Amino acid sequence: MGLKDAEMDLNYILERFRNEKIKENERKSEIYWHKIRDSYLRARKVLGAKEICTSSYTLGDLGDMSGSKLKHATAEDYKEWLAGYLRRRERPTHFHDFPMERELYKFYKALANFEMEPFCEDSSINVIVPSGIIFLGGELGYANLYLMDGFIALGQEIPVYKDTKF
Repeated sequence: MGLKDAEMDLNYILERFRNEKIKENERKSEIYWHKIRDSYLRARKVLGAKEICTSSYTLGDLGDMSGSKLKHATAEDYKEWLAGYLRRRERPTHFHDFPMERELYKFYKALANFEMEPFCEDSSINVIVPSGIIFLGGELGYANLYLMDGFIALGQEIPVYKDTKF
């Protein structure tokens, strides 16, 4: 085997490696796309919205869609729930060293009785459930519910943000 043959073999191996990498990236993209699509379908069912964006980071648009059972919450909505929760002598799960505004797009307020299906981690939402509105059940996945009736938390996270003041 001469130098020319070795060079051709090396080029063949490199080309094959590139093709495998492309296929691997395509598989990863396809898996990610399926996650986004699944989140989209679950959100569509849960929220009753007519049209929903499919990107996991545009879920903030869901609450404003016509026919939706959610609307965007304000920082004050969450602070009101958190104050009641702390008055019960409960504790937050963690503190963020950044203002709430940075994650406010993940916070919603329920407008009507609703059921949940699990959201994947990238698409997780936090729902403040006002008094008189009923969570009808379902899996939460990575979602968190903050019930104003009794100031109860369902889910895994009760964050406090750098700018949280009462």
